Amino acid sequence: MFFLDTVKQNKTVLLQKWVDKYYAAYPLGSTGFIRTSTDRFQNPIGIITQTSLNVLYDAAIGEDIELSDVHKALAELVQLRAVQEMPPSRAVGPMAQLKSLFKEEVFDSLVKENKDPKIFQEIFEEFFTVEARIDGLLLLSLDLYEADREKVFNLRVEEIHRSQSQVVRWAKLREEKMSTNNNSEE
Repeated sequence: MFFLDTVKQNKTVLLQKWVDKYYAAYPLGSTGFIRTSTDRFQNPIGIITQTSLNVLYDAAIGEDIELSDVHKALAELVQLRAVQEMPPSRAVGPMAQLKSLFKEEVFDSLVKENKDPKIFQEIFEEFFTVEARIDGLLLLSLDLYEADREKVFNLRVEEIHRSQSQVVRWAKLREEKMSTNNNSEE
């Protein structure tokens, strides 16, 4: 339990680095507020990000987390990005960032430090198990993103239909008014 022990022991530091990478997708001016405000109503993005990434971190390392909690955390993160019109790569990128963070911050150093073949094999197995979990979360996030983007698209189409139907009603009223005026002049 070399890799898993290390990511569990260093959760606070690694999670904060992951959160920082997540915030890097936002404009520089907004990230200060997102990071510092703890009011759920003033800063829903920051609060959702902190709580969701914490749940997803635990899910990735195999902690005992309810599947519904993992799905909710992932769905909330993806919904935020879907309505912000981020491309899929940036919307679901945080899951891939966790994988690279684990590799760069933990895996590489453990491999350099441990030359014993049994320990080496255990490190690899634990890392690849975590990597497979992250890949599963990444695939699920793509599905959620696609569904959310479709909802946003459908809402926009409905709004266009509503606005166009209002324009058509106004045009008919105007036409009726003009025809009434023309009939009264005759």
